[in-house]
Amino acid sequence: MRAIFSIDGTEYRVFAQREADAYRVHVDDCSYRITNDHDAIVAVDGDTIHVWLDGEAQTFRYHEPVAYYGSHADGSTDDTILAPMPGTVVTVMVKAGEAVARGDTLLVIESMKLETSVKAPRDGRIDTVHVAMGQSFDRSAPLATLATLATVEA
Repeated sequence: MRAIFSIDGTEYRVFAQREADAYRVHVDDCSYRITNDHDAIVAVDGDTIHVWLDGEAQTFRYHEPVAYYGSHADGSTDDTILAPMPGTVVTVMVKAGEAVARGDTLLVIESMKLETSVKAPRDGRIDTVHVAMGQSFDRSAPLATLATLATVEA
């Protein structure tokens, strides 16, 4: 699942995946390979994470995705399509800005070797796709958000 972090007032969408002996961390449109070559000290205080790495300190603030997207939408969290179960994204069939009709397949997910199509609950336009192909997610993780009806009609 893509997490949202604030660093010095700027928001970033981040997710990580295992890559052999390291991790691949995706930050917005950039990708970084992280290895164990550096010693880091991490302290967590609620939604605030303090990291000391290579002589520099940085503070991150974690935003819980469902609450974040619900509070930033002009509509309700009903516009956010949540994962019905934990799993992995097999196929992403839509992108931001694309018009969809009720019942259109937005994503295909896999959980316990069973594929499930995630469908649009109403007509609308895709505002955000929160996951990428191959990405794992937890139950109730945001998968996609539809633009509010007022935004679509404008």
